[in-house]
Amino acid sequence: MVKELLELTEALLRTPQRQAERIEQLRNEIAILKGERRKAQADVQGERDGA
Repeated sequence: MVKELLELTEALLRTPQRQAERIEQLRNEIAILKGERRKAQADVQGERDGA
Protein backbone atom coordinates (compact mmCIF):
# COMPACT_ATOMS: atom_id res chain seq x y z
CA MET A 1 0.00 0.00 0.00
CA VAL A 2 2.84 2.39 0.82
CA LYS A 3 4.37 1.68 -2.58
CA GLU A 4 1.07 2.47 -4.30
CA LEU A 5 0.73 5.72 -2.38
CA LEU A 6 4.29 6.66 -3.24
CA GLU A 7 3.66 5.97 -6.93
CA LEU A 8 0.45 8.01 -6.83
CA THR A 9 2.23 10.88 -5.10
CA GLU A 10 5.03 10.83 -7.68
CA ALA A 11 2.49 10.83 -10.51
CA LEU A 12 0.71 13.81 -8.97
CA LEU A 13 3.99 15.68 -8.64
CA ARG A 14 4.79 15.08 -12.32
CA THR A 15 1.42 16.44 -13.47
CA PRO A 16 2.13 20.12 -12.69
CA GLN A 17 5.52 19.81 -14.37
CA ARG A 18 3.90 18.42 -17.53
CA GLN A 19 1.27 21.14 -17.40
CA ALA A 20 3.95 23.82 -17.07
CA GLU A 21 5.80 22.36 -20.06
CA ARG A 22 2.60 22.32 -22.13
CA ILE A 23 1.82 25.91 -21.15
CA GLU A 24 5.30 26.94 -22.29
CA GLN A 25 4.78 25.13 -25.60
CA LEU A 26 1.46 26.90 -26.12
CA ARG A 27 3.00 30.28 -25.30
CA ASN A 28 5.71 29.64 -27.88
CA GLU A 29 3.13 28.66 -30.48
CA ILE A 30 1.09 31.79 -29.73
CA ALA A 31 4.19 33.96 -30.12
CA ILE A 32 4.94 32.35 -33.48
CA LEU A 33 1.37 32.86 -34.66
CA LYS A 34 1.38 36.49 -33.53
CA GLY A 35 4.60 37.06 -35.44
CA GLU A 36 3.12 35.48 -38.56
CA ARG A 37 -0.02 37.59 -38.21
CA ARG A 38 2.02 40.79 -37.81
CA LYS A 39 4.07 39.89 -40.87
CA ALA A 40 0.92 39.20 -42.90
CA GLN A 41 -0.60 42.50 -41.76
CA ALA A 42 2.60 44.34 -42.68
CA ASP A 43 2.60 42.66 -46.10
CA VAL A 44 -1.01 43.73 -46.70
CA GLN A 45 -0.23 47.26 -45.56
CA GLY A 46 2.79 47.34 -47.86
CA GLU A 47 0.61 46.25 -50.78
CA ARG A 48 -1.87 49.01 -49.96
CA ASP A 49 0.88 51.60 -49.74
CA GLY A 50 2.37 50.41 -53.03
CA ALA A 51 -0.95 50.32 -54.88
